[in-house]
Amino acid sequence: MKRTLAVLAIAGLVIGGGAAAYAATIGGDAGARAQAKGCVGKARTDHAGDAKAKHDAVAGCLKDAGLVPLGAGHVGKAVREQIKALPADKRAALVECVKKAHEANATDKKAFRAAAKPCLDQAGITITPPTPDELAKRQKAKDCRDQARKDHPDTPPDQLRDAVKQCVVA
Repeated sequence: MKRTLAVLAIAGLVIGGGAAAYAATIGGDAGARAQAKGCVGKARTDHAGDAKAKHDAVAGCLKDAGLVPLGAGHVGKAVREQIKALPADKRAALVECVKKAHEANATDKKAFRAAAKPCLDQAGITITPPTPDELAKRQKAKDCRDQARKDHPDTPPDQLRDAVKQCVVA
């Protein structure tokens, strides 16, 4: 559980987001997971065409329910390996430090990243910025996802995934 929290908290340092990240931050509590799914479902119906409004609605609903995610996104394999390699006491200290940074800056992503950076530095975790190729690949995937949503506004995400994959490969 602590390892999961550490990974999720550090994931806030990397670009990303979505319902899967929200669900992953609430652990194995089935009631909390159901609440998170309810928040996502309500946001989808209330804000069908606006991704930013949808994200904000989900974040607000989760916060009201007491389910504030520690962060969203993808943590690279290198960072995960560095965290796994830490001794248990250092890993626990990292989790506590990142939790405090998140509590102090729960609504401001940039401030959270800045506050969490010393925690990572102290633990010896280095996060390398993405290469230009990785950035281009992410941008293409984002553009494909936006286009698929625009072309098929009422299609569920699991069905959109195929359209996005075809676009990215093309």
